[in-house]
Amino acid sequence: MKSPYRVHDKMTRKYQNYDLSKVMDLLAFRIIVKSVGDCYNVLGVMHKHFTPLINKIKDYISLPKANGYRSLHTTLVGMFNFPIEIQIRT
Repeated sequence: MKSPYRVHDKMTRKYQNYDLSKVMDLLAFRIIVKSVGDCYNVLGVMHKHFTPLINKIKDYISLPKANGYRSLHTTLVGMFNFPIEIQIRT
């Protein structure tokens, strides 16, 4: 879970209007797998069982960040319509 400080920091720095409903990663999970293929398989399983937010899917495996970071990020609608961020990496 994101700490209260990080939530406040994100709301003031990124959104600048204290809108908690825009913070999509209050609850996040990291899933570590053995191969890149497994990353995409897990993403498919997660999207099969939960509703993804289409504008919240990031593929940093096929397009790594400048610092070499490689991972898949997706935000899913969990129980009670609560957003959950999932990070999948090797």
